[in-house]
Amino acid sequence: GAVVALALLAAALVYALRPTVSDGDRTAAVSSARTTLESLLSYSGSTFDKHVGEVAPQLTAPFKDQFTKVAASDIKPMAVKNEATVQAKVYEAGVMDTTGDGGEGTTVRVMAFVNQATTTKAQQTPAIDQNRVIATMRKVGERWLVSELSAF
Repeated sequence: GAVVALALLAAALVYALRPTVSDGDRTAAVSSARTTLESLLSYSGSTFDKHVGEVAPQLTAPFKDQFTKVAASDIKPMAVKNEATVQAKVYEAGVMDTTGDGGEGTTVRVMAFVNQATTTKAQQTPAIDQNRVIATMRKVGERWLVSELSAF
């Protein structure tokens, strides 16, 4: 009995003392997610290339390449054709989970509630889309960059 109790105590200590993602890193990741999502999901057909250039440095693999391809092949043609302007606002964001010890490559998954107001040449009154997204923020140097993004 005593050996089992000691083994459980040792396991609990190892678990409790393992490196974790600090509150400061969690806060920084959520803050970066808010800022990046608002700029990423806000765009205008008339300035789309500039938008991609401004947003790309806030992204990292694998999402950076995915975004660049989809932006060019799908989003830009539609935004230009419809003379669309989209304005995104993150209303709420929080940490879902984390991996790593706070060093390079640590990830924080952030769930965000994002509203997008869209106007087009045919629809001058903004249409509001309410989205839920999960952004995986990866620590690269001292920055938190979007490495994955999914909507649901």
